[in-house]
Amino acid sequence: MIALLCAVGAPARGEDSTTRMFGRTITVSDGDEGQVLIIDGEQILTEIYISIDKGIVVDGIPALVGTASPGGNACEGAPFVISLEKDEAPILSGPIETCVAMEMSEESEQLMFASQAIPGRDGERWVWSPAGGFEEQSSVAFAPDIGKGWAELGRDSLSHPSGLMNYAEIAVDIDALLGDDKDLFETLITGPGSGEYKGSLYVGTACMAHNCEAAQALILADTGKRQIYLAWKPEGEKIVVRPPVGEWPVLARVELRAWAVQWK
Repeated sequence: MIALLCAVGAPARGEDSTTRMFGRTITVSDGDEGQVLIIDGEQILTEIYISIDKGIVVDGIPALVGTASPGGNACEGAPFVISLEKDEAPILSGPIETCVAMEMSEESEQLMFASQAIPGRDGERWVWSPAGGFEEQSSVAFAPDIGKGWAELGRDSLSHPSGLMNYAEIAVDIDALLGDDKDLFETLITGPGSGEYKGSLYVGTACMAHNCEAAQALILADTGKRQIYLAWKPEGEKIVVRPPVGEWPVLARVELRAWAVQWK
């Protein structure tokens, strides 16, 4: 049996947050090395940022679910769970070794933590139970949605350009243009980025995390002509364009020039 009791949250920097839950006094405070999680006066975890997200009962055992982050934008906060069995010392599991955003779901007498599979990166899965703590499960490979194609793209909003690769019909077109450069392009296009529709032309850009000035990618999807246009700038190398720029329509070439001017 799993029962969600409440969400606790995280204190603002420079402030302490204290709450009572499951008969315990739980405090997150600032320390010399970041934030410190203290339960009944015992220091349990230290990290730059700590958030207690939920109080939950799993298989009859009270537990806290939270995330811890070393700061910066290199990684998402990593989940941890602390079991609070009555008359027992708190038991910390995690934070798990991951760098991606994880979503928690409740499965019978355990908790499942999973990340979304994206192009070039499998989805991670971890299970937590009171008896076994965290156990890593088999990863889930990314696969485009075979039910999505050009028709669906024209009706969908798309905030990040890597989402184009989730449309099976479009993913085939992208792969055909990339060939042996697929891995590099996926690394670039799944980094920090954004996209928008300009009429029937979807324009998306993304970059390599922590190296945005040197390595970027551009992807254009013409929903009217059902054509894909790609360009990318590897670090220290010239821009690569697929198909050849002479095959790009006028509006697509305008976007290409505007994107490429930063390296002139």
